[in-house]
Amino acid sequence: MYFAAERRSREIVPAHKANAWRDYFCPTCKAGVFLRDGKRRDKHFAHMPRQGKPECEDFHPSNELARSWQTNTVVTPGPSVDPLRLGIELEPDHVSVRGPRKWRLCLTVPKSHDGRGKISIDLGGGDVRLITLAKLSLGAQTYVVDPTAAEFGAKWVSPEVHSDYKSAVEERTAGLDNDTMNAFSSTRQKLKPLTDAFCWGESYYFVWMSKATFAFPPGLISHALAENRGWSCALGILPHAPDAQLADWLTTNCNLPIIRAKREWAIVYPPPYAFDDNGSLEIPATTEVVLALKSIGSEQAGNLSCTVGAATVYLELAGTTQHFAELSEPKGTANKVVHLAWDGAHVITLVAKPYPEAPIEPSVALEFEREGSKESAALHQTRARHFLSDTRNAKARLTAIHVHSALRGELRHRKVDALDWTTEALTVTPAGSLSLRKTPLATDLIERINLTLQDRSLDVALDFGPFGHFFASRVDEVQITVSAFRIRRQLRARVEWLCKASGSFVAGQRQPVGMLDDRALIDHFFQLVVPAELLAHKRALESALRNPAEHENRP
Repeated sequence: MYFAAERRSREIVPAHKANAWRDYFCPTCKAGVFLRDGKRRDKHFAHMPRQGKPECEDFHPSNELARSWQTNTVVTPGPSVDPLRLGIELEPDHVSVRGPRKWRLCLTVPKSHDGRGKISIDLGGGDVRLITLAKLSLGAQTYVVDPTAAEFGAKWVSPEVHSDYKSAVEERTAGLDNDTMNAFSSTRQKLKPLTDAFCWGESYYFVWMSKATFAFPPGLISHALAENRGWSCALGILPHAPDAQLADWLTTNCNLPIIRAKREWAIVYPPPYAFDDNGSLEIPATTEVVLALKSIGSEQAGNLSCTVGAATVYLELAGTTQHFAELSEPKGTANKVVHLAWDGAHVITLVAKPYPEAPIEPSVALEFEREGSKESAALHQTRARHFLSDTRNAKARLTAIHVHSALRGELRHRKVDALDWTTEALTVTPAGSLSLRKTPLATDLIERINLTLQDRSLDVALDFGPFGHFFASRVDEVQITVSAFRIRRQLRARVEWLCKASGSFVAGQRQPVGMLDDRALIDHFFQLVVPAELLAHKRALESALRNPAEHENRP
């Protein structure tokens, strides 16, 4: 064999340029090789004793070994042995007040099918662990390793260890790559393994050297974890829809391909609001969860399984490629963890928690100046709608909008006689370094939003999709005088219904709409911001209130 791969760099090296003090392995069967410089032959590589196998096309046994293979009976191979594997574990029972969640790099030593012998494993940083195969015969064992180490593997194996297991643990596995981002799958298991490909809609842990300058692109929602010995880590959630810019970033910085998912899913209800450090999707506490499932191509529907605690239920999906599944729990899902799997493959873990009071990632945070004080609210909260209504009525002013770089928003407006909307994109550009937090919109963009909101002759929409939406219809300049009249009982009931249907149960003075007098109710009605689907109702009521026939004299 005149070529071999260098263990650390993985570079193919010719024998005449090889260094006898370096570690090499066979490019074909991955077994260890050493450099020979004999008198009868040119420099070449040969397999390590008892590591070469006849099925390797680059294996050339000596004459004695060749005769023994020809004369001896064929040995039935034993059970397959898994290789050494790297993964990361997150700190258990994390408490947020202690800062970002901690993590550690781990090495899994495979299970042995024979309890005889011992091995010593190099865990990096001078830590060499002696392990008996009697312990490994009970199952694979996981050990914390030094993330700065270049590689890991067995330093010594006792003679009685089976050759197949010896070959597996002596095959050294490379540590974290200093020059790229190392990606680990977000799974239900405690140990998160290295991934060999990306899939849209999945979440991954990205680990990189802290001194390296990697900037996460728009489209990748991320959450930072703690630093570990000069290595940074962040959980990243890929969008379901393919993104060309993000795909280029992943393939360039991680050196991994992107594959198309064979199955897609989405949560229809309740709307999820965050991911936790484990990659689990956080939803509000509810009694039911509605899922949308889709098989792509010729993929069969299969079975959906739902696990809560020790109980598991199954649902057979048959018929079409598109499905809706409803998971119901009479007592509610508060503080419960729900694991969903599709034909045994992990889909997502749901964590039901009460909706947090403070804005969290990802969200759209708005800041206002109102009556000399500063106020803030997330766009998906009711308080934000009241502040935006005050801004439209010149009682408040929008001062800032903070959004994650992955979110996309729009400011739309149109005049009463126009059918088409004028649209302006509301996005931010991430900073040059890794951007894991919300970024404010430009000041001139905030000023245009204020001017548009205060133009009461326009229909205005501030839209960030599932992260919040605000709509305000135009206001006719014709005012209604009710000093000498009161509105009819049926018309007042319709006005009260529209206020309540729009989520406005109290006026600015915290007085229920049902207890307001006619003047206060009409004032509240004309300042009301209704959803787009109720806009026709409001305009019909405005027309009715301008009709004198709908008024009656005061007693």
